[in-house]
Amino acid sequence: GIKTVMLPKRNEKDLEDVPAEARRRLEFVFLEKVEEAVRTAIGELPKAGAKRVAA
Repeated sequence: GIKTVMLPKRNEKDLEDVPAEARRRLEFVFLEKVEEAVRTAIGELPKAGAKRVAA
């Protein structure tokens, strides 16, 4: 199931509207940039110009 919820930083003030049970069970990540969502979802991206190695 869903364990992490990503929301815009500007919505952090609204967390109090989320039921207490949901706040206990979920991790909320508040983001300012789209890049932060990618990093949260899949980890760090390779640096520009980095070579990929086939698995």
